[in-house]
This record gives sequence, C-alpha cells and structure tokens, in this order.
Amino acid sequence: MPFTYKEKCFIKILRREKELGAKRICSEYHQKKWSVSSVRDLLRKIDKTGSVERKPGSGRPRSFRTQRNISRVSELICSQEDNPGKSPCDIEKVTGISRSSVRRIVKRDLRLNAFRRKKAQLLSDTDRQKRVKCCKTLLRRRCLLNVDNVWFSDEKIFTVQPPINTQNDRVYDTARKKSSVASRRLIKGRKHFSESMMVSVAVSKAGKTSVHFI
Repeated sequence: MPFTYKEKCFIKILRREKELGAKRICSEYHQKKWSVSSVRDLLRKIDKTGSVERKPGSGRPRSFRTQRNISRVSELICSQEDNPGKSPCDIEKVTGISRSSVRRIVKRDLRLNAFRRKKAQLLSDTDRQKRVKCCKTLLRRRCLLNVDNVWFSDEKIFTVQPPINTQNDRVYDTARKKSSVASRRLIKGRKHFSESMMVSVAVSKAGKTSVHFI
C-alpha cells in the first residue's frame, strides 16, 4: 500500500526528531498497517536526500501522454461552433490512442470538464425574424395598463394506455433461449389509439379558471 504525502512527512519527523527505525515505527503505529520493507526504503531515502519528494524523472516514462498526443487530443475533442468535438471512442479510432489514455489526457493534462448537450429547436434566419417581430407586436399591445386582461392557458393530455418502456420490463425464466419462453409471457399488448382526456386551465393576475376536462 503506497504512502500518502502526509504519512511520508510524518515518518520523516519520526526519523529526524525521535531517530526511530523501521521496525519501531511499524510496531508503534501498527494501526497504519505499514510494511517494514516499505518504511525501511523510505527511511533510506530520507537519510540520503533529506526529502520525501519524488525525484524528477523517476518512474516509467510516458508512452502515450506525450506532448504530441496531448495536442492531437486537444484539437479533436474541443468543440467548435460548427464542428462538434469527437468522443474518446472516435479519437481512439483516429489516433490509435486507447480510450483510457484519452480520458486521462482530457482530465489530468487538459483539465477539461464534460457537459451534457441540451435539445433545442433549430431556428432559421426567417424564424428568428418572425419571432422578433412577434415579440415587438406583443410589447406594443400588452402594456402595464391592460396586463390584468392577459390570460395564460395550457392543456395536458392523459391517456388510458400509458407508454411502455421495455427497457425496464423484463421477464425472468429458467429457459436458456428466448424462443423457449412462452409467447404470452413475452408479448405485451398495447392499443395504438387509446382513450384519452385533455385537461385545460388558465391563469392571470385576477386569478385562475376552474379545471376543464375535455
């Protein structure tokens, strides 16, 4: 089990101030479950260098998180206005860098955060002009003097046959194949044109209407 930075500093203090050895440290702090060999190696490093910091350039050299690959991933994953960025799976196909390495580059080197896209209506230039014109017309008509006469209404349709989500509707059976299960257990009937009812209500500054069932 590797030491944390605080544990390394604590062992360094024990070594410098109390001059404790590896066995003594492990016995007095047995709840830490440190191994004697690991503590001995750390003490040897402290005696030699006087520090618990990692030596620059030590460890296995990076094979995929190189500066070249970081630049390639940055160009492919960053979204532009007209060119959405590629996913880690697509980057793996293009560059040959594994998805795990791509995710480490994105998180540790580029320090990027992922955000979920939102759905919105795609508007053309004509649609935008019409909406601006409509908003200006409403502002001219609906001033503060007649705001009491403005009503906002909405409606909701309730169907007798609700939609079915087959992802959460499973059938368990001892059979090994799906063809061996009785069809009456697998098939769930659903009407295409089920009975429905619309509920409507309106509100304004003066109050609200009663609920209308259609």
